[in-house]
Amino acid sequence: MVMLCGASGNIVLFSGYDKYIISWWPYTFKKILMDPSDVGNSANDEAAKMRSFLPQFLKPDSLKNYIHVMDSVAKEHLQKEWSPCKEVKVFALLKKYTFALGCRLFISVDDPKYVAKLTEPFAQVMPGLFSLPINLPGTPNNRAMKAGRRIREEVKALITSREMELSTEDNNHNDNSKNPGGKMDFWTSMILDGLDATEISNKIGGFFIANHDYASAAITFIISYLADYPDVYRKVFQEQMEILKAKGEREYFNRQDVEMMKYSWCMACEVLRLLPPASGTFREAIQDFMYAGYTIPKGWKIAVL
Repeated sequence: MVMLCGASGNIVLFSGYDKYIISWWPYTFKKILMDPSDVGNSANDEAAKMRSFLPQFLKPDSLKNYIHVMDSVAKEHLQKEWSPCKEVKVFALLKKYTFALGCRLFISVDDPKYVAKLTEPFAQVMPGLFSLPINLPGTPNNRAMKAGRRIREEVKALITSREMELSTEDNNHNDNSKNPGGKMDFWTSMILDGLDATEISNKIGGFFIANHDYASAAITFIISYLADYPDVYRKVFQEQMEILKAKGEREYFNRQDVEMMKYSWCMACEVLRLLPPASGTFREAIQDFMYAGYTIPKGWKIAVL
């Protein structure tokens, strides 16, 4: 294995994809996050499938439809978890927020009790991913393996329920349009495109892991830096209050409001530059190539940090 660090390593990662490097996941990651029947599948194939679904949900025209949901979930979370307290543990609470938001956006689930039920196993997965791969009772790896199975079972049950809803909706409509009920979320798209429950649960599980820890870490870093730099905090606060003054009492943010948050966005980008929430990623060389004067042979694993 070779480790590539810094900006130059990331340039190789993003400019060389499918040219001389492809996705690779450690076997222990796949055992925890994926159904046993899919563990042997190529990570590159899985990544290619994911890229085929993501653009329609991440393009600007789609993202603008999520802003009011993010705003409403954030307000509910702050009123319930932050406002009554004199002191809060930011990272722990933000994991609750980002997970609840992920449930709302990815799988259209907003029942607080069910969200809490799903949260528990996800909290046990991440420590197991970066622990020694010793699958003995009581070890982080073993707990993560069990949690991974629970997650897949829950997600598969939700998928079955959604498939039944789609079937009922289709039977109640005489036209040939897909998804007549109009409830198009991330996993509904995959269901309509013919992916089975195992494939969908694998992808949803990985998506939630990234949302649960990395998004929460990014927001935590931003709050930490705002606390350390009061002058920056004041400018961010002033910009936010100016935008808020033009809103009604129960009116949520929209795309135009977000586009006005120029200073806030620059601040967030600078924090992410200084403290990226993800520690790295994994790739595999599909042909010999040169980097920093060294030859990286075909088949070598690459960790980009």
